[in-house]
Amino acid sequence: MKNIFFIILFLMMGFLAVSQVNTETKPINEYLSSTVKYTDKLIVNSSVQSLIKSDILEAGLSVNIGDKYNDALILSSYFISVDGKLIPFESRSAILSSPEFIELIKNNKFKLKTEENAIALQTLLCLIDNNDPLGYFKIDKTWYFVREEWFGDIKAYEIITDKKSNIISIKYHSDLKKDIPESFSAVNKKEKFGRIKDDVSKEDSSAAYNYLSQKANYTFSSAKVELPIDTKEASASIYYCGLESTEIYQAGDQCTTNYSFMLMSNNGKYQKFKDGKAVTESDLFSEDILKSIKINNEEDAKAFQGIIDIINPVDNSFRILKKFYLQDGIWFFLRDKSFDDLYGYMVKTDETGAIKFVDFSTITDEDILRFKMRADDFIVDYKFKLEKPSTNKITLERGEGLRVEISFDADMVNAKGAWIMTRFDGHNHGMYASTTMESPFTDGITGMSLENSNHTFEYFLLKNGSEDTEDALGKIKIEIKVE
Repeated sequence: MKNIFFIILFLMMGFLAVSQVNTETKPINEYLSSTVKYTDKLIVNSSVQSLIKSDILEAGLSVNIGDKYNDALILSSYFISVDGKLIPFESRSAILSSPEFIELIKNNKFKLKTEENAIALQTLLCLIDNNDPLGYFKIDKTWYFVREEWFGDIKAYEIITDKKSNIISIKYHSDLKKDIPESFSAVNKKEKFGRIKDDVSKEDSSAAYNYLSQKANYTFSSAKVELPIDTKEASASIYYCGLESTEIYQAGDQCTTNYSFMLMSNNGKYQKFKDGKAVTESDLFSEDILKSIKINNEEDAKAFQGIIDIINPVDNSFRILKKFYLQDGIWFFLRDKSFDDLYGYMVKTDETGAIKFVDFSTITDEDILRFKMRADDFIVDYKFKLEKPSTNKITLERGEGLRVEISFDADMVNAKGAWIMTRFDGHNHGMYASTTMESPFTDGITGMSLENSNHTFEYFLLKNGSEDTEDALGKIKIEIKVE
């Protein structure tokens, strides 16, 4: 009886644990599912080409998992729209070799007989496979449309016609076992036409979405990251997340793709990150998760290292590099190496040990200086100074030129990523920008350019990516009088 009691107690505890996990992660998984998006576009417009009277479209389901440049693809498909119905295909090449595609060409009474016919077909092939043409050649009743040629390796479409020049079959060869005849001339022309309509019709868009929604097989998963610190003061939580997507092909084969990413939850709002490094670089991580952490000694630093080890683990091949140390008021946490460059975290704390800001970058003198410049109490002086001429007001004889030399603190300027813009009489005249700016900057003003009696030359030290002269880091104005 006693054993039965413990078994029941164990099962209840397990049920409660699973229920708690589901309660914590269910809103996360529901949110992730809500961010799946549907897109479609026309790749062949029935109204602007002469071979087929049907639209061909591409549609897909995808989701962003923290990469601002790319989405994770869940499922995509291609469709031919025929009489208000969509015929799905797994790839662009599957469309071209399909009997449905050949039937569309036949229905439009297209014949592959003349160069004009070949250029029209070549144009359609380009729209569908998204490749540029190299040309075509004909042997008896078979046409070959070459897509790529590399040291004798040929990729081409083999298109067979009957006695009446009707297309019978289309086959793609990734390694065409055929010698290109000497008479072959690269005819890479395409039909030119404008786009009459760009959007997929509402009916086709809805049908494609329904097809993909029914076929798609994917699941999101999430698990809360348990940090070895007291995060009661923090309102944000971190989660490991995953996306598993399985596509079953018409031939019966299947392919499963897994994506991993991370997410931060804060008062019902969610933010996705492509990896743990992106989490640790975020403002929310610094301002919320780390607000209760202090680093005053090596024991504290070891605890901080334990936190980033969980969120952004060190690759096994770089474990020998992992260490931390305090230097010049900055805590360094080395993590990995690329060629001769060391990478890691730099952490700035205040007088109480509270973390002010964190950065992950290469550990170089320039990066350290850039990191120091983030502090409010760090004095930044770019020393943007006119060396030659010695005065800002110059009188020149007509036809006389002028040499300008401006010095600056190259370390500061390079750490900031700043650049120099020149203005002549109020108009942009030139620029000096480089990954490694060298001081001094020199400029030459020719006498021929000084046609009027009065001129102004202005030099602005500007922030990286900015052309706002009102917010310049440094300004120099030279007034020139010509006599």
